[in-house]
Amino acid sequence: MLITEATQKQLESVVLDLSRTFTDSITRRSIPSYLPTYIQSDSPLEDSYYLGKLAGQVGPNLVTRLTTHELDQYFRNIPSLKTQKDDDTLKLLDQQVKTYLDNRSDTWVARMRKLVLTTNRHWAAEVESSQEDTPQARDYAMLEFKLAQKELMDSLSAEVDRIIQTELLHYFQRGQIRDLPAATPVFKLPRRKACKYCLDLHVEEDGSPKVSTVADISKVDNQDVKPFNWKMSTGPTHPYCYCILYTANVNNVPGPSKALAAALQSSKASLLD
Repeated sequence: MLITEATQKQLESVVLDLSRTFTDSITRRSIPSYLPTYIQSDSPLEDSYYLGKLAGQVGPNLVTRLTTHELDQYFRNIPSLKTQKDDDTLKLLDQQVKTYLDNRSDTWVARMRKLVLTTNRHWAAEVESSQEDTPQARDYAMLEFKLAQKELMDSLSAEVDRIIQTELLHYFQRGQIRDLPAATPVFKLPRRKACKYCLDLHVEEDGSPKVSTVADISKVDNQDVKPFNWKMSTGPTHPYCYCILYTANVNNVPGPSKALAAALQSSKASLLD
């Protein structure tokens, strides 16, 4: 056996640590540019939620331009502004993230076990065919394993980064609508280079944004839904989604946009490909 059971357990614990230390992985460098690069506490996702609540009052564009001093002042007042609704929402969001990470951790551990099992099988077959179990042969086999292990860990780290960015925006937008009446109009403005599905989902033919309500987007969950069936939702429509949520209590619904209309027509052509 090339990889011992003890070594396998150590490797599995490293993979599990990606889930256990998820919030520790969130730094200013990992926060998307369209969100405030501000971390006030040891719970960056909670910080993002309260920054979203502020955006619900002043608009998401202004929040990203506030100084650290201004944000510090805002966060000092949060203990007196917290409500039971905030606590309930954060508990629900935290539980959803935990459940998702637990499920992904099972997949990550299974992938690591498969790598170890495949490596040991290949090694056993090599020894049987060549009748050699030399230090040099072991070193070469371990090198191959470590390269495969690095590739696996790199892919897991990339997935953690995707989850971080997705959840930061999810918490932020849930904070945006937390205190708004259910009938409040909302809309999303995709970038001109947004994916074809988001342009079709959020933009009218004339380039103006499609308008929904807080009540409607609160009910939507696009996870495991095919792109053609996506609906406007709270949080990102898909991983690495950069569409910003605006609420009509702060931002007026913009009129037609030639640039977005052209981007939409181009995206529709690609949808037919």
